[in-house]
Amino acid sequence: LFVFLFYYNFYLSKRVFLLLIVSKNDIIILFLGWVMLEVTKDLIKNFKVYEHGYDFMGYPFVNPNELTFHHIIDRKDCLNMGLGEGYEYWNGSILVRNTSHDYIHVIQKFDNNIYYDITSEIIDQKIKKRLDPKNIHYIDLLLEQFEDEYEGMIAYDKVPVVREEFRKRLYRR
Repeated sequence: LFVFLFYYNFYLSKRVFLLLIVSKNDIIILFLGWVMLEVTKDLIKNFKVYEHGYDFMGYPFVNPNELTFHHIIDRKDCLNMGLGEGYEYWNGSILVRNTSHDYIHVIQKFDNNIYYDITSEIIDQKIKKRLDPKNIHYIDLLLEQFEDEYEGMIAYDKVPVVREEFRKRLYRR
């Protein structure tokens, strides 16, 4: 009988702890819980994400567990530049797991110009040290531009590029 305790990073903002029990005939995995990374907690607190009820791109959330750390400089690029994994306050924003976080990565794959414009608006909010409705409104306009261009397009994984859940945001008309 072997027992292992390990963790892995889940959605780049939480560490999930698992207990793995291996016997001659069975493997049992027990979920012990998760811990939100301190940098994620700090961003949520300092930008008053709970109080606003939306993330850096204007996407609402119901459950705080939906909130994730988004790397402004990609994790792989941070590793290549010797910055570790990039889980640093200066390099993060808070996005909602199945909407804005997924969407920003879809946009990154299909339209770098819009991706960089949205990232610029996120950075501007970081400089201001607050979520700014003007930045979020401009992000919404950029998202509408992306949707106008890519509506009806199917991605390589046979999923629409613009999904219905991506349209559920603060300034959506």
